[in-house]
Amino acid sequence: MGITDNCVEKKQMVEEETQMDKLATEMSEYICDMVCGNLSDVHGQEKADEICADCKIGKLVYDILNLYNSINDFEQTQSFKLLKEIARLKEKEVPKRPKEYEDKYYACPTCGNVVMMKWKKYNTILNSRENGLPNCLCCNQKLDWSEQNEPINKR
Repeated sequence: MGITDNCVEKKQMVEEETQMDKLATEMSEYICDMVCGNLSDVHGQEKADEICADCKIGKLVYDILNLYNSINDFEQTQSFKLLKEIARLKEKEVPKRPKEYEDKYYACPTCGNVVMMKWKKYNTILNSRENGLPNCLCCNQKLDWSEQNEPINKR
């Protein structure tokens, strides 16, 4: 496999050709033309193809591209993980109404943790929604205790 073949194989693995890929392709083509271009004249085409297949420069270019792409894989970086965590925490700052289950209790809409029993004394005295926790104790999701027909309260 020659240098150009390595670059072509690399391009097939990556959906979009990056600037680094373009530079590596140009470099490898230049090397092939300048260093190996006259091999077929000196040794014959069969020998030139054999030499190109074992070319270490092509393998090095391929390794450089792999290393570059692994270093620049943003989804694997700490920055990406931190941004994802910030987005998750920011989402919890948006108040959500608790879910009502079986006419007995209210639960956090995010994690399902019970946040308030519906009845002080079952079937006779209701707990006031105003006494509900402002945040879920389990996942810290902000809770909105306004009634269904009211707009969401961003307290």
